[in-house]
Amino acid sequence: MMTFLRPRRSCVVAGLALLACALAAPLAPADNPHGPDIAPVNGEWSARFWQWLLSTPADENPATDDTGSEAANGQPPGNVFFLCGTFTTSNPAPGVVLGEANRTIRVPYGKTFVFPVVNSEWDNPTGGTDFTTKDLRAFLAEQMDPDRIATLSCTIDGITLSRDDLIENFRVTSPKFSYFLPAGNLVGPAFDNTTIRNAYSDGYYVSVTNLAPGRHTIHWEASVDLTDLFGFTFVQDITYTIDVLPR
Repeated sequence: MMTFLRPRRSCVVAGLALLACALAAPLAPADNPHGPDIAPVNGEWSARFWQWLLSTPADENPATDDTGSEAANGQPPGNVFFLCGTFTTSNPAPGVVLGEANRTIRVPYGKTFVFPVVNSEWDNPTGGTDFTTKDLRAFLAEQMDPDRIATLSCTIDGITLSRDDLIENFRVTSPKFSYFLPAGNLVGPAFDNTTIRNAYSDGYYVSVTNLAPGRHTIHWEASVDLTDLFGFTFVQDITYTIDVLPR
């Protein structure tokens, strides 16, 4: 899951969902029989995640699909396959926003799965705000402050990354990036066919590669107290059942 929060446009994306260790090694499929291989990503791939997510129209966006049927839409060429959360949220208790999804997908062998456990993106929308780079990065850092995060975990085929693991080793900030909002985009009709520039993100990202043919499970969850900023605590619970096809 991830939080997707921006000036004048705020929403929560479960799953949608930005280090010293880069994604370069996992980009090529490995043949290690002891997989999976789990690593953090670099800032460039956190930016590419947002570019992928936001450039896909809402009616075919993986973040609006809770079954997995739209998971392959808009995926980049090459070995990377992005996973995300859901725009479908509920309010199980006062002041709590829950994003929950349980998807099943079929994916070719050799993919590297990249996803945010929790993250945030801010920018200056066209004709909207005029925050400086320093302002935007400060907003992000405040939202992703570990002191706000009560729960943060990710499990891949029974291998668990704990809250401490993720906070210490998997947090990444993006470089400045731009993205295109198509007609029918996730943000709203006022931004149809608009390029947004000077965007930034911050969050906790994981890459998983070397999944053998067969069935695998990736699950992540988070709880972030944003009460003083937005009036709610965001909770997410995302599960992917992944059927990797034969080589």
